[in-house]
Amino acid sequence: MIPSAIKELDSALNKVRSEMINQMNKAGAKIGGGETKVLTTEARLASTAKKTIASKGHKPAPLSHYIHKEGWPDLRAYKKDGPLGEKIFPDIHSFSIKVPIQPKLLKAGSKVPLFRVVERVNPSKSGGYWAEKMSENGKAWRLDCAVKGAWSTNGAYVVLDHVPTIAEMRKLGIRVSDDWDGLRVWRGKIAEQLDNESSLEKGHQATNLLLPGGDIQIFINFRDPHNLPVKEYIDKILKEKPTNWNDSKIPTQSETMVEYLEKRERSAKIVQQGQVLRGISSTTRAGVEYQQNKQTEKR
Repeated sequence: MIPSAIKELDSALNKVRSEMINQMNKAGAKIGGGETKVLTTEARLASTAKKTIASKGHKPAPLSHYIHKEGWPDLRAYKKDGPLGEKIFPDIHSFSIKVPIQPKLLKAGSKVPLFRVVERVNPSKSGGYWAEKMSENGKAWRLDCAVKGAWSTNGAYVVLDHVPTIAEMRKLGIRVSDDWDGLRVWRGKIAEQLDNESSLEKGHQATNLLLPGGDIQIFINFRDPHNLPVKEYIDKILKEKPTNWNDSKIPTQSETMVEYLEKRERSAKIVQQGQVLRGISSTTRAGVEYQQNKQTEKR
């Protein structure tokens, strides 16, 4: 028979557990196999959109994070004035502060491959930003590559499956030096962005949604003379393929935004609830063991 002290402890812990589950129910958590009423409101989700998707810590890299390598395109070359008169270095700030920005040589003839998502109309095939893998869907591309809605609507992509050789480029009439050794690129992780720009041309209204970034980014400065032959090669050879994504557009209507964000919010609560219940279970076991030890000592 369980001693009365243990019964009291067990009863108290059950009350705590019930209250915690009740609070989670009110917050929209999922308990067991059933789904409870979600009391989050459109107003709260819309006003805190940038907080709903948590930052992964991929803040834009400052100038001090960049260490230049001789012979590589200088990421400090492109700069502009910020709102307070400070200097902004967009190529550097596009990288995350969490990992180093590394110079890489992609040798002529080497298999890469590199992927770039472009728009169906006027695709910029030889733009600077590339990925080592293709995003699995439009939402992953939008969030993990931190692509603002005003920047791109996607629709297509191109693949550079290998770095062209001197012979390949010369066959296409592209001028390239005899000592050309390959693409000189910069590699790192993508910095987070706030979707705070609107574009009438692209039909996008700013949402202030945080795009957390974090995927690997390959930046190729095609303004640099060393990389220019490959830009010409890409424009002549690479053909766009459709992405067939229907989930890359960031919602702008409040009800659609709620639906877009609730799945992420609910998933986080389920994980949190599981951690709490495991903690309660551990506390209950510890309490029972403590009372049993006390009874043994009395005997």
